Amino acid sequence: MKHMLTAAAFAIAGILSTDVAFAQVDYPVDSVRIMVPAAPGGSTDVDARIFGDYFQKHSGSSVAIVNQPAGGGVVAAQTVATSPADGSVLYIWHAAVHTTNLSGQSPFAYTDLTPLATVAEYNDVYAVRADAPYSTLPELADHARKNPDGITIGSQFGGTTQVKGDAINALSDGAMRVVDAGGESDRIIALLASRWTSSR
Repeated sequence: MKHMLTAAAFAIAGILSTDVAFAQVDYPVDSVRIMVPAAPGGSTDVDARIFGDYFQKHSGSSVAIVNQPAGGGVVAAQTVATSPADGSVLYIWHAAVHTTNLSGQSPFAYTDLTPLATVAEYNDVYAVRADAPYSTLPELADHARKNPDGITIGSQFGGTTQVKGDAINALSDGAMRVVDAGGESDRIIALLASRWTSSR
């Protein structure tokens, strides 16, 4: 199952380097699918689309972004792990590749894939509605302790958001509820619709 994309590694490294190094790369295939294990609208999807634009521009290969959010990333990982090892199928994901495997949500470990490059670095942010009666984590935890089960954190079970949601819940001595609210774009919509109290 080991999916080797060594031929693509040097091309991608060149694409992701500084503007000075940007040049046409002799990529081994003319058509590339970038698999995204998330729905459109979240940060992973945005990362893939920005990367895909640069990839197409500097490789000459046509690029298609394919969203496969089913199974918490399992479907997209399977697509990549069973695809030809010729660089025609790439996978953009984040730390959830570890957490979903360790939690038993996905049979695919990072060792089933060949990491090629880091395409984005950013910090996580927890957000609440503007009319919430708290604006810091200690205030949130204090409010939750005073109102058991009154705070709901939208996460994605098996993913990094569940790990972080459980950690925040521990601040309130377990007074919050951590629920599976789908992918990032799903959680943003649910938060704005007041279905969840907090989301990452």
